[in-house]
Amino acid sequence: MHYWIDSGLEKTICADGTIFFHIPIDEKMVMKNPAPCKKDTHALIRRWYQTFQETLMQCGVYVHPLWLFRKNHGGEWGFTVGDGPNDDLPTPLRMTCQQSSTLIYQLLSQSTMFPPGSPLHHVVANCYGNGLKALKAILLCSHPAFVDEPSTLVTTYPKQKDKSLLEYKMEAEDFLQMHSIVQGHSRELDDPGELDIFINNMKYNTFVQRVTWDGRRQRAMFHKHQGDNCLKRSTRY
Repeated sequence: MHYWIDSGLEKTICADGTIFFHIPIDEKMVMKNPAPCKKDTHALIRRWYQTFQETLMQCGVYVHPLWLFRKNHGGEWGFTVGDGPNDDLPTPLRMTCQQSSTLIYQLLSQSTMFPPGSPLHHVVANCYGNGLKALKAILLCSHPAFVDEPSTLVTTYPKQKDKSLLEYKMEAEDFLQMHSIVQGHSRELDDPGELDIFINNMKYNTFVQRVTWDGRRQRAMFHKHQGDNCLKRSTRY
C-alpha cells in the first residue's frame, strides 16, 4: 500500500510521510492565501509546488506531494484513488480530491498566480476547470517522473549570478535533491565536495574560498561550514 488511513478516518499518511487531515475545506482561507509562483524556472516551480501543497493541505485541500508522482501512473491527475495495492490514496478521499480540483483551478486561474507573460497561464487554461490536472501539467517539464530523459534536468550546477545568497542556496539544494532522485544516491550541500562546488559558483567565490579555506579543512571546525552555518558565515563575510 502507498498510504495508511487511520481507523477513525481522521487522517491519511502518504508514502513520503505527509499527513493529510480529513477536515472540511476552508475555501475562504484558500483564496485568501494563494501562494503565487513568482518565477517559472524549473527549480523554482518545484519549490513553489511544495509551498503551494503545504499551504493548501492545511486548509483541507488535497495536493499530491511532489516526490510521490510516478512515471506512467495516475492518469490526468498523476495519482490514483482506490483500494488497490497500487493506489496512492484510499477511496474515502475521492470526493475530497474532486472538490479540491475545482478549487485549485480557481486559484491557479488568477492573473497574479504566475509571472506576467508566463506560459503557465495557458497551461492552466487548457485544463478546463481541472485543477489537479493543471498541477500535473505545470510539472511536466521539471519533474523527473514526467521527463523522458530525467538526467538532463541535472546536467549543470546552478550559479549565484544576481540571486541573493539564500535564493542561490535554495536552488543548489533543489539541484542536489533532484540529482539524488535521478541518479539514485544521496548528495547534500554538507558534503565537502559539494560545498566546494557551491562556493566556486558563488558571485564572490575567490574571497569566500580564501576566508573559509582553513576552517573547511580542519575537522574540528568543519561543522561551522555546513548547512545554515555556511550561509550565515558567507553572509557575514
